[in-house]
Amino acid sequence: MSGVLALIPALVLVPVGLLHLLWATGVTWPCNSDMHLVRCVIGAPFDMRHPRNAALTVAVAAAITFAGLLPLAVVGLLGTGLPESLLRGLLMVEAGVFLLRGSYGYLPAMAKAAPLEPFRTLNRRYYNPLILLLGGICVALLALS
Repeated sequence: MSGVLALIPALVLVPVGLLHLLWATGVTWPCNSDMHLVRCVIGAPFDMRHPRNAALTVAVAAAITFAGLLPLAVVGLLGTGLPESLLRGLLMVEAGVFLLRGSYGYLPAMAKAAPLEPFRTLNRRYYNPLILLLGGICVALLALS
């Protein structure tokens, strides 16, 4: 049961991490421009004077991929050589980050921080529920392992 649960974050987050790597190289898929990509992914105004930060996007890609693989390591499906207590501690942090981010997405403060469409709608309909689900899976894995 815990192995199947641990696969869900990996199946969601590893492709998202790879997509961020593509974005770091200049690809804008599934959007048609940098401006549209920024409006869909972070909901901030696009500033032509500030080009895409490839190094930051690669770091985000690495963090997202790590978050997808960590549950597999906690349940023993991915060997890391790290102590179980460290892996569980990292998964607790991951669960907290997901639950806080998913919850924050429904607060008025998020609408002010990232007010642009289509991010605002995508965030409420898709990003927040998915992030909360991933946080719940992390909590369940901690309880089961």
